[in-house]
Amino acid sequence: MAKDRGNNPSRAGGRMQNYEFRIFGAGGGVSLIVHSCHFSDAAAIRMARQFAGAATFEVWRDLERLLPKPAKPRPPSSPRGSKGRAADGTTRLYEFKLASPRHEPLLFAAALMTDEQAAEHARGLLKRHSEMTECEIWRGMRLIRRV
Repeated sequence: MAKDRGNNPSRAGGRMQNYEFRIFGAGGGVSLIVHSCHFSDAAAIRMARQFAGAATFEVWRDLERLLPKPAKPRPPSSPRGSKGRAADGTTRLYEFKLASPRHEPLLFAAALMTDEQAAEHARGLLKRHSEMTECEIWRGMRLIRRV
């Protein structure tokens, strides 16, 4: 029997989940933030290790920090239901610009199917990056909405 390396889609019900890797620079500040989709926590952690190399890093799924483990236990996060698909079933590239008067902007990108999924993703980014106050959602060269 083959060893499960955390890449088996049947374990997660065949549904990919969103993860965020925060890679820290030598000074201790966040140097790079990567968004990635995986079928399992183990696969996400393995990819983050490979991506970070010798640098310190964190792995997040939604609002739950997976690695390093939080000091005190947190209640499990509720799974999010899937939103409707785009009429043609294709994904579109959305860009997110998080802004704050006190911090430099943060830029993210994600492939999603609907504008509503993009708005939900933007709200999640704002929760995860609580120092930011607003998010612009762009598709191509067009501003879709502000959250």
